[in-house]
Amino acid sequence: MTQKRSVHHALAEKLPSQGFTLVELLVVLSITFIMLFVVLVNYLSFSEQKLLELLVNDIAQTAREAQTYSLSGREATANQFSDFGIYYTADADEIIFFADSDPDQNGEYDPPGPPPPDDDDVVVKRVLVTPPLSIQGVTDDTLQEIEEFTVLYKRPAIEPIIFARYAGSPPPSIEEVERVIITLAGPSGTKAIEIWSSGQIAVE
Repeated sequence: MTQKRSVHHALAEKLPSQGFTLVELLVVLSITFIMLFVVLVNYLSFSEQKLLELLVNDIAQTAREAQTYSLSGREATANQFSDFGIYYTADADEIIFFADSDPDQNGEYDPPGPPPPDDDDVVVKRVLVTPPLSIQGVTDDTLQEIEEFTVLYKRPAIEPIIFARYAGSPPPSIEEVERVIITLAGPSGTKAIEIWSSGQIAVE
């Protein structure tokens, strides 16, 4: 009997221990969760940054499209050449690319309203700004806050005319400005688009 126990004891010493202890498992799981958390945070931050960059580039490209449409003599409706532009108001989180196709072509965006529909401008495209992104603000070249603006391209000029209504002023107070700066914000930071009356469009 003593000899059998000695044999079992000797075999047990030679065989390696199998599996992990509870402490070892907890350590491994903790390290794994920490690594997954770091990867997830970095991925979310990268995704938010890319969303902001895509939106900024989309708005800048929309302004360039308005410029191109006007220069090329694009027709908004059949047999009607129009000026093109982009419009923004603080009342809506969007940038509107429109054709100034109403009969008087007044250089302003005339939104859809009651009949007759011929008095409305044609909306070519809407760039929607949705959460978690937002339009943080719009300013002029003196950094004064703007409530509403229109960037209008009138062929054959490459330079736009920029009209702005300032925050806090009554609607009739619309002035021509040299530049508008559209600042977009997201969880990852801010970016801006600058549109100049010289025709330059820049992303900061």
